[in-house]
Amino acid sequence: MASFEVYIQPVIEAEGCRLISAEKSDLPRISLESGVSWQNALRKFIEPVLGEVTLSIDLKSLETVKDQTCPQLVIHVKCYLARKAPLLDSGYRWLEPGSPTGRVVEGAKIDPACEVEMFTDGSSRGNPGPAGIGILLWQESTGFEEEFGRFIGTATNNEAEYRALIEGLKMALDRGVRKLDHLSDSQLLVRQLEGSYKVKAAELQKLFREVKNLIAGFASFRIKHIPREENSRADKLANQAVDELESSNQ
Repeated sequence: MASFEVYIQPVIEAEGCRLISAEKSDLPRISLESGVSWQNALRKFIEPVLGEVTLSIDLKSLETVKDQTCPQLVIHVKCYLARKAPLLDSGYRWLEPGSPTGRVVEGAKIDPACEVEMFTDGSSRGNPGPAGIGILLWQESTGFEEEFGRFIGTATNNEAEYRALIEGLKMALDRGVRKLDHLSDSQLLVRQLEGSYKVKAAELQKLFREVKNLIAGFASFRIKHIPREENSRADKLANQAVDELESSNQ
């Protein structure tokens, strides 16, 4: 019987949402019954979503990620089954492999009338090898700032760069950004999006098309190549994502 790890993020409405407390006494959309452990309560809560699977859940499975409207709970579940991952209903979505980490500046909100700068970076150890992505959103006029990093599995450097951009574009759209300036130290990525370089690799062609579709959702989009030293925060987030996975496997 095969096993795989999945990450599920409940789509929780901002009003009245509840998360796991420090004492693990509250679960999303469910309260603990007397004498029931939080692990069993969470298992009972998740099983109808995943279908007939055997679940293995531990304390590392829970992590809150802040966004503008509501903290989100990410549930890391190890599944054992002899079929592909089931479809989720509209109340959940699958995440990429790896537990997300993020931070936002409290109290700051994006002004859609002003430009937002987005720094992205992808890191691959082995090319292809274990890879991570890093994203920084920043708006000077409002002080809004958000960081995000995640392990994405095995990828080449170029694939990681594209996947960092794709995730960053989705984040920006979700947060209401209308005018986006993208800054990257990947010359290949920037030149391909500018049209100076052709996209030859089949896998990059697929990612390139996804990027172009996402860019169409902005009122304005500009891309700029920057030196590596000016992209240090996104680079750090991408490498930290890989470091955390490697340290947990030791």
